[in-house]
Amino acid sequence: MASKTLDIPFHGHGCNDTGSNMDKWLDKHPDKGIIRKRMDSALFNKYRPFPLGMCNFGDFVFHLERSPTRHTQQGLTSSMIQCRQLSVTDNQSSGRGGRGNPINILSNEMYRTIINDYPDINECLSVLHSDEYSTKGAAFHRNFALLSGPMGILFLAYKDEIIGMLPTGDLSKASISKKFKHTVEAVEELGYFAQVDIIK
Repeated sequence: MASKTLDIPFHGHGCNDTGSNMDKWLDKHPDKGIIRKRMDSALFNKYRPFPLGMCNFGDFVFHLERSPTRHTQQGLTSSMIQCRQLSVTDNQSSGRGGRGNPINILSNEMYRTIINDYPDINECLSVLHSDEYSTKGAAFHRNFALLSGPMGILFLAYKDEIIGMLPTGDLSKASISKKFKHTVEAVEELGYFAQVDIIK
């Protein structure tokens, strides 16, 4: 019915001429409100998977990454996300999909992760040092977060690993564990810390 009303050429399912006839018709009728995506369009090269990384959720920070799954669904689904809560203790939890994963992919927290919307590092420091909040961790970058540890010591996390600490509790110095010395350049590139060294 719609094709007759719009006078769209239709030659039946599987006809080799349907695509080319549709293109010709669209060239003659650009005002009909029909959009046809072409496979040779440069816009197809702009498709990218949603970026993941650190996710601030409540009083905690989680690291999200994709995990390979055999599934017929395309795009981003809960079952494709590996979620790990970052903590300075050994009781770090992880899960995929609904199993141990508190992050709803339709939540505001997930939205802020995808669009790379994080609080400023100074805001994170202020919250973690304050007695008014029970915050245990705060991400300030897609790949970096600060975690509160015993005796008010602040730790630095990169992706899903705790790589070092802020010995003075501020931005004057970041001390990186020798085990993670390969991350020093990434930490320096942040431009937040006056000094970055390796713990010996």
